[in-house]
Parts: sequence; C-alpha cells; structure tokens
Amino acid sequence: MTARTAALLIVVLLVAPWLPAGAAPLPPPAPAIPPASAPIIPSEAYDGGRIYFTSGGTGRSHIYRMEPDGANQVNFSRGSQDEISPETGPDGRILYLRLPSAAPPGGATVVSSGELWIMDHDGRNQRQVLPAHDPLGHGWSPTGDEVVYATLSGGRGRLRRIGLDGTLKAEIASTTRSLLDPVWSPSGEIVFHAREATGTIDSGWTIYSIPAAGPAIDDLKNATVVASGLGATLSPDGTKMLFTRKHESEVGVFTYVMDISSLGVGPRKTEQ
Repeated sequence: MTARTAALLIVVLLVAPWLPAGAAPLPPPAPAIPPASAPIIPSEAYDGGRIYFTSGGTGRSHIYRMEPDGANQVNFSRGSQDEISPETGPDGRILYLRLPSAAPPGGATVVSSGELWIMDHDGRNQRQVLPAHDPLGHGWSPTGDEVVYATLSGGRGRLRRIGLDGTLKAEIASTTRSLLDPVWSPSGEIVFHAREATGTIDSGWTIYSIPAAGPAIDDLKNATVVASGLGATLSPDGTKMLFTRKHESEVGVFTYVMDISSLGVGPRKTEQ
C-alpha cells in the first residue's frame, strides 16, 4: 500500500451524542460482511459511538456502520461503485469519496480520480459535492459548512476550501510538492496537512500547519513545520495530534500522539 492510499484511509474513532428521539427509521441491516479482500478501515463515529468504516468484502469497497461490538451492520453504499474514506461532520453528516465505476473491484491501488459526496448519518440524501478530481484527502470545517480538500492540479499540490454546494471559497496552498491529509483545527483558524519531502509519493512526509484563510503563497512560505509524518488527526479540544510515521530502518508504520496544546488551536469561546 502506498503512502497516498494509506493517507486516504487513515481515520480515527470519535464519539458524539445519541440520535435524537423520533429520528427516522434506519435502512434494514445489511447481511454479515463476507471475508474482506481488503482490510476493514474504521472511520469516525457518530450517534453514541457507532462506527463508520469501509470494507471490500463484497468485491467493492462500501461504507458500513455498526455498533462497537460489530452488531447491526448497515451498508450505506450498495451500488456498483467503490465508496471510501468516510469522514463524520459536526452534525453527523458523512463526507466520502466515490470512485469511478471503471475502477477495479475493491478500489484501485492508487486512487487517481474520485468524486466527493455527502450523505446524512443514516445514509439518506446522498449527493455530490465535488466532481471528479485527483483526491488526496478531505476534511470538515469545525462548523460543518465547508470542506477542505487536497488535490493535484496543473502539476501542483493544492489545498482548497469549498462550500457544501461545491463553490470554491479559497485556495490556501499551492506547491510543487504533493499535499495530503488536510484536517481543520477546532479553532477554524488552521489547516494541518502533510507535504512530501522529495517529490515522490512514497518519500518522507512532513506535517505542516497553514492559515485556513489563505492566501495560497507559493511553495508554502506561510506554512509551519509541526512533525515528521502524515495522517494527522486532532483531538476535539485541539491539544493532541495523532499521526503516523514510517521508519526506513524498521518494517511497518508507527502511530504517534503529540501534545500540540502550545499551538492554541482548540475551540474558540463564543461571546454570550
């Protein structure tokens, strides 16, 4: 698995409130998932700790939801296209990547084209947010009204903010290097992302922070180094960062937790 594919699939569990009383009934539970040809990838959780994940056990990569004990599995995809990388927003809606129908069963080894879609937490109201592009990661704004995504366009790595209707709000980074894994800080002021070190997708990666407001200063001259690694995920209070790093001298990828409380990227208090 390349760093690019891993980056698209790196996700972490988060817990949020239970479903409100009187919520609409869920779709019928899916049959037990067949043995997976690809690993089951957990994503963020919503409504009382239920887990959203991707499985390729049906021959296609589909998005499922289940209880923490594996019960009540629901397949939200059920189509002929691969759907991967679910990300849960502040209100429980799911942002995910839909791959072209021509992709090999189970998804391509390197994802070079995909569409960003959104759906409700129960799988309803699926709609496209962004048409086909070269996808290198996506994430929600803290307020849930915007999305930040990474892409390769015109030979440059770019970070862009868009509204939920796909309208471009700002391009906040543009560089000759590939950019991965954008994640918005809880404060809404900073976007963290990974930048390749030497110009190849399997090279070393460094996590940077950059102002969410932009502008896209060439070659990330307004970016600040945070850590060596990729796949950054922040704690809800903005004091901890989880990320991965590959060691050339050892086999495997290692997970780290870093204290970033000194960066002051936690939620901002609203005036009463």
